[in-house]
Amino acid sequence: MLLLVFHIGNERYAIKASNVVEVVPQVRLKHIPLAASYVAGAFDYRGAPVPVIDLCQLFEQRPCSAQMSTRIMLIRFPCADGHIRLLGAIAEQVTETMQAEPAEFADAGIEISEGPFLGGIARDEAGLIQYVETERLLPEEVARELFAASEQADAPQAARG
Repeated sequence: MLLLVFHIGNERYAIKASNVVEVVPQVRLKHIPLAASYVAGAFDYRGAPVPVIDLCQLFEQRPCSAQMSTRIMLIRFPCADGHIRLLGAIAEQVTETMQAEPAEFADAGIEISEGPFLGGIARDEAGLIQYVETERLLPEEVARELFAASEQADAPQAARG
């Protein structure tokens, strides 16, 4: 399977490339008041607002550094209502891909309750890399808050049948 590799500080992580719609440069984000600390804001992507989370803030309680290689990964995120929404995720050094099979990622043997998205760990020539389960990045409550506007936009269509 093809994986997109990114960094949080000196640590490497990977997500399934098939879950990524596009990788875009950092853009100016609209602040979302009272959102979780790792919610960086939202931006307009092809006419639709997309919420963006900062993976450095989520993983290490610090914002991602402003580097040329810091990018927004646009991820397909499955919501509880069955719809797939776009979620932006800022990460550092989003510059490479790798091939790996799921079996190569061994259970880390550690379960972090605040990090259910952290998957197994694999080793390659550059060292250790941890798999991130993008479908588990947001707690259900945060996902509901971030995607409430798009769910409301779907309501009239559903009513029309």
